Amino acid sequence: MDDGPRVMDLFKQMQSMRVPMDNVTWGMTMRSLIKSGDAAGAIDIFQNCRLQSNLRTPDIWNSLLMAHASLKNLDGLHQSFSEMLRFSSPNQLTFNIVITCLTEAGRFSEAQSLFQSMSTHRIIPDQINSNSYLVVLASLHKYDEMRSFFDGMSRDAISYNILMEALIDQKKPEDVFLLLDQMRSHGISPTIRTWASVIRCYAQMSHPSFKDAMHRFQEMRMSGIHANDHMWCAMLLVAGHDEDDAAVQSVEALIDQSPMSPVLVTSLMTAYLQCGSYEDVERLFKEHAETRDSLMWSCALSCYGKFRMIHQVESIFQEMKDKKIPIDDITILSYMHAYSHALNPDKVIQILDSLPAMGLKATPEHVAVIIDALGRSGRLDEAQRWVDPTNVIHWMTLMGACRLMKDEPRARFVLNKIVALDPTNVAGHVLLANIQSSIGEMHQADRTLAIMKEKNLHKVAGMSWLTIDGVRKTFFAQDDQDPDIQKIRAFTKETARKVQDAGYIPDVSWVSKNMTDEEKAEDLCGHSERLAASYGLMHTPPGKLLKIYKNLRVCGDCHNY
Repeated sequence: MDDGPRVMDLFKQMQSMRVPMDNVTWGMTMRSLIKSGDAAGAIDIFQNCRLQSNLRTPDIWNSLLMAHASLKNLDGLHQSFSEMLRFSSPNQLTFNIVITCLTEAGRFSEAQSLFQSMSTHRIIPDQINSNSYLVVLASLHKYDEMRSFFDGMSRDAISYNILMEALIDQKKPEDVFLLLDQMRSHGISPTIRTWASVIRCYAQMSHPSFKDAMHRFQEMRMSGIHANDHMWCAMLLVAGHDEDDAAVQSVEALIDQSPMSPVLVTSLMTAYLQCGSYEDVERLFKEHAETRDSLMWSCALSCYGKFRMIHQVESIFQEMKDKKIPIDDITILSYMHAYSHALNPDKVIQILDSLPAMGLKATPEHVAVIIDALGRSGRLDEAQRWVDPTNVIHWMTLMGACRLMKDEPRARFVLNKIVALDPTNVAGHVLLANIQSSIGEMHQADRTLAIMKEKNLHKVAGMSWLTIDGVRKTFFAQDDQDPDIQKIRAFTKETARKVQDAGYIPDVSWVSKNMTDEEKAEDLCGHSERLAASYGLMHTPPGKLLKIYKNLRVCGDCHNY
């Protein structure tokens, strides 16, 4: 029975007719009310049951705990659990109800202590108890203890899924693949949750492979499992990280849901945005106008902001306000980023000042955008006043501005602040060395790089990549490994000559090596983004759009080139 009002009517009839009610009647009535959404009514029923102490069995107490859990009433849950320990005997279900409620409330340490107390009540944890404890340990980031407990417990598909998700949180995709093999060797069939975790791993690989993810997806379908939103979102996550719009298009073509849920549409929009395909983001936003939620609106705002389409950004934001679409921290962050890249720091500060009127508070991320906006506009003194001295991201943002404005004295000061907070920070040292080189202080640049070496800090190699006909091609700075590198270098130098004949002057300040200006101009031709562009031009017809991605901030000369 799940019709709350009808159950209550029958219950009252039994009371008025003085029909004897046993444990089954009391428990069934309470559970039916909880299932119908009337948890408060179930608690009232329990109060009637209290008058008959002999009927307060574990089943009825558990129903009371379920009612408090349904209402998210932790105080009532704690009080009822304490009373139960005095007047009845808890069982496995009792602990599962309370542990789950505490976990959902974020009170993980209490949940852990409660699980550990089961032995004092001579209760052996069942599968549900053990799986709940895995969730608790994962939430506490006690991954070693979690793995040890997992290895010693009875396991089902849910157990494996929980551990897989914890391994993903630790960015250990290879361990997830091993766990899948172990799961199958023990005769446990992967569920759709399992497959979604496995596929998500491909987005964490150093070189995301949509092809391998698609192979896993087809393997899942062959097993008779149909994709749901969770699975489609996992596939789109990989396609987006692979930065291949053709891969995203192939996933969109496979989706057989009509209409698509807002969550799925947002995932599609996000994947296309990662690929730089703002036209597809715009298309999806218009096609699903009737089912737009706040995430879809925020994604559209972020898209226009990324491409510095300020008119569209302002139009979207005003429409959100007019239609009373919920505006959150992420929406504001996208809104501020748009004006930062448009070099309008005063507007960025104005947006921050308007947050209280929208019921929002400034976050450290919002402040970082202000620092970036002021820095891009050359207002470094103002930018520095916004820095939280304890926030390394703020200092790194200011360091980026120092690089842009070649402010070496300030950069040295900022690096000291960065190192105090993060002694192993590599990027700060590299930026300072680049600044020193750009202003001709080669001795100081060499000294900064020597300090890095003394600290055993290694510079991250710059690399750029693009995808042509489904094949991803990656280049490193001064690459000499590609079999066609000589042809690519020759094409790059010839293109640079033509561009310079047309009036372009290379900005050799972006080369931090001790070279002549002529040598620096040639060195620019070996930058990874320049090599990737040349390869793309060599292997595509004229007019074909090239999308090139880089793991580091693009060189200023390559950006203007």
